[in-house]
Amino acid sequence: MKTLPLVVSLAACQTAAIPVEAEAEAACQVTVRFGSYAMGIDSGAAKAVDALLAGNADVTGVTRTAAGREGEYVLCVQTRGKAAAGRLVEQIRPLLPARPRGPISVEGPGKRIDAPSR
Repeated sequence: MKTLPLVVSLAACQTAAIPVEAEAEAACQVTVRFGSYAMGIDSGAAKAVDALLAGNADVTGVTRTAAGREGEYVLCVQTRGKAAAGRLVEQIRPLLPARPRGPISVEGPGKRIDAPSR
C-alpha cells in the first residue's frame, strides 16, 4: 500500500460567514435599540422616535427588527449620508427620557447615546 503525504492548503479554508443580522446592521447609518427590564419598552420614547423618522427628509429607509419577547426591537435607519446621520442622532437625543422604562441606545457615525446614561 502506497502512502501519500497529506498536504493542507490554507487557500482551501474558508472564513466563517458574517451573520445576516450583522451585515444588515453594518448597512445602518443610525441604529436605535429599544430594550426592556422585564416590563416592556418605553413606548412613549418609541412613538416619538417613530414620528421623527417618519417626517424626516434625511431618512431614506427604516427597517424594524424584533429583538425580544417584551416588545424589544432594533431600528436600522438609512439616511442621505454621514452628515444626515449625525444630525439625526442629535435630533433623537432630546426624545430620550432620563429614566426610560427600558434601556435605549442610539448609534451613528462616531456617536453613541445611552438612556439611561451609563
